[in-house]
Amino acid sequence: MADPTERNRLEDSIIAWTWRKFIDNPINPYELVLMPMTKASVRAMDVVQQFATQLGIPVPETFVISGASKRGWTTWTTAAVDNVRVIGAIPIVMDMADFQKDTFWQELQLATGGTYLRRLPNADHSCAGHEISLFWTMRSFYLSIYENKPLPSLRWMKTSNNTHGYIRAIVDFSVGPRPMSAYGYHARTLNDQRFVK
Repeated sequence: MADPTERNRLEDSIIAWTWRKFIDNPINPYELVLMPMTKASVRAMDVVQQFATQLGIPVPETFVISGASKRGWTTWTTAAVDNVRVIGAIPIVMDMADFQKDTFWQELQLATGGTYLRRLPNADHSCAGHEISLFWTMRSFYLSIYENKPLPSLRWMKTSNNTHGYIRAIVDFSVGPRPMSAYGYHARTLNDQRFVK
């Protein structure tokens, strides 16, 4: 997958360039840099297990994985290809686009056995200013898995049309702990336009 222009590329440029290569040659998915990133994540779990075996310490059988941005995308793909060892995934700032006819939201509910999705209001891509909130959310999710404690049973339905949308959340108090609080956020936009500086 050598670049004939030998141009230096970092992060997003590498992702974009490999996607362009894949679009030009869709027969070869290995053009996508996300594939070796996913493979490296799976191999990292292999190495942790091998190293633990060599040291004679308990070998982890399952993993909770996380990553931000491009690594958030890799979190999704790693969980998809190794759903036996990956029992929890926390992709950060990579929630996949929600196009009109995209099935992401339905697939999220099927994949998670629920609808656990945390949004950070008014956060930019770096999550600056939200690190503590993000940490505590990740910690709660991880500990619920580690301690085998159920999260509150929450499901929601998202509906939209050409002019508006709404989300209806339902908490089942008969399963899992009762939530101590709930917050709702909303935003208004102008005719589906997004203003970017």
